[in-house]
Amino acid sequence: DFIKAQVLPAISDARRLRTINDDESQPYKSKYACSDLLTLLEQQAAALAAAHPEASTILSYCIAHCQVERGLALLETDMVADGQRALEQALQFAWPPTLASYAAQQQAHNALGGLWCSREEFDASLQHLKTAAELYSKTKAIMQDSCGSQAQQQGQQHQESNHNQQDQQLQQPAYSSTADRWVADLADVAALEPQYTTTLYYLAQVHGHAGDKVLSASYCAATLNRQVKAGSLNVNE
Repeated sequence: DFIKAQVLPAISDARRLRTINDDESQPYKSKYACSDLLTLLEQQAAALAAAHPEASTILSYCIAHCQVERGLALLETDMVADGQRALEQALQFAWPPTLASYAAQQQAHNALGGLWCSREEFDASLQHLKTAAELYSKTKAIMQDSCGSQAQQQGQQHQESNHNQQDQQLQQPAYSSTADRWVADLADVAALEPQYTTTLYYLAQVHGHAGDKVLSASYCAATLNRQVKAGSLNVNE
């Protein structure tokens, strides 16, 4: 009930707040509100986990997601160090090998890769970006396996119910409680493709600074190609 009634709505609201561009007089107002909302949620989840040890794993999973979202928000403010700390704490969690988990980790590693790149710490940046790329590959493999399994199920009498059952197992195989169906919604899976484009963008920069012009140009071309296909870049401009 806590996940469905409080965590999911709060995560959704936090993501909305993170996208708001505030007035110049208070440029980070919404980002701070996002962070405060998620901090409160983390505290509530931690208290519940202490009171109900049997639910500590899934509640820790919720806390890790909150830390990712909070870190992403704070990196866009003047509290960059706090944002970095939140993301690094989230990555210490023993994430289950699921689509939702990979999506959350991909965003965290991307953000840290970009942060270290901006600081011209290119070795540290490269490690995070490589991990982000690996996580993207894992999500694509899961999605392709899912599509293959769905095709094999066509024509079966209970195809729809089988599909729903498979989808639940795909997203959260590490858990068995009724909360599983809601936990998968914590991660922003829709951001997978634009996040991978961001990974390629930073890889182009990192390899460029390392003097590998060929590899840098390759990543740059891949970035531009994906932006054009996604409609985020106007080739006529």
